[in-house]
Amino acid sequence: SGTDQQIIEEKATVEKQFDYAKELWTLPAFLSVPQHFPPEESRENELYGYRAKLQLAYLFEPDEPDEAMGCYSELADQNLDSVLKAFGLIGQANLYLRQGQRSKAAQCVDTLTDVLATQEQMRSGNRTGWLERWTQRLDPALREDLTNALRTRLPSLSPRGGRGTGS
Repeated sequence: SGTDQQIIEEKATVEKQFDYAKELWTLPAFLSVPQHFPPEESRENELYGYRAKLQLAYLFEPDEPDEAMGCYSELADQNLDSVLKAFGLIGQANLYLRQGQRSKAAQCVDTLTDVLATQEQMRSGNRTGWLERWTQRLDPALREDLTNALRTRLPSLSPRGGRGTGS
């Protein structure tokens, strides 16, 4: 298809480039973010480059799982943004599980537990809702692993340790 050669117009800022890419929802559009705004030029460019990488992973996942894994691995290995790191680990875990590599998926969940526990210690509010948002992104076969690991690390997440279990 000719879409691989598609030229994506450059926007005024990296944020506008990313938003435009989300509107178009194509590989060339997301690739245009780091092309027009090189990550090495600023922290903001780097962050939006990683955000575009996550969207690329989602686009690749159905038909090109190896490409998706490369994107997820890059996100999991970076330390600029812990939320994007968590998304990378979730993507890796889900793909490993689909490939029958349960132990590699479990390793990703262990690392994810560390990342989320660190994040959780820096925030307050509805912890049950926060945990639910993360676990629903994981393959159902891995959700209990993450929930149990986080409850071990963060006793405040345990049903008896929390103040209420309402939604």
